Amino acid sequence: MKKYLHILLPVAVFVSVFVVCELRLRWIFISMENNGLFLMTPDYFTDVFSRPFPISHIVGSSFVQFFRFPCVGAALAALAVTALYVVLTLIFRKHSKVANICCIAAVSVLILGISIDGKITRAERWAKIEYATRQHDWKTVLATATPERAAADREMTPFALLAHSALGTLEEHLFD
Repeated sequence: MKKYLHILLPVAVFVSVFVVCELRLRWIFISMENNGLFLMTPDYFTDVFSRPFPISHIVGSSFVQFFRFPCVGAALAALAVTALYVVLTLIFRKHSKVANICCIAAVSVLILGISIDGKITRAERWAKIEYATRQHDWKTVLATATPERAAADREMTPFALLAHSALGTLEEHLFD
C-alpha cells in the first residue's frame, strides 16, 4: 500500500477537484464562460494591465473559456491542481509526509468550504436559471425556480412566470 501512495494521492486530488468542479461549480463556470470575453487585442491588454494582478486575470480569463464544455474545464482544473500538488511534493521531497499532509489538508478544506458555502449554492442556482433561460430550457427553469424558492427569493418569480408563459401554462400557475 505504501509503495502505491505516491500514485493514489495525486489520483485522489484529481478526482476530488474534478467532482467539485463538475457537480458543485458547473453552472457558475458555464455562466462565467458565457459572460466572459477573452480577446488578444491591444485594447484588452491595456485594460487588463491597468488593473492589479494582470497576469492572474489573463490566466483566469483564458482558463474559463474551456468551460464551454464543462467536463473539459473540470478536467483541466483538476489537472492543474494535481500538477501543483505533484510539483510541491517534488520540491519538498525530503519532507514528503509533511507536504502530503499539508496539500491534502488544503484541498480538503477548499472542497469542504465550497461544498457548504451558501453563497456558492445561491450563485450556482442563479447561474443555472440564467443559462436555462438563455437556452429556452423552460423545464429546467421551473425545476430550479420552484414556488417554494420563488416565495423565499422574489427575484426568481419573473423567471418562473416567463417559463410558464413560454410553455403556455401561465393561466394555471399564475398564483403559485
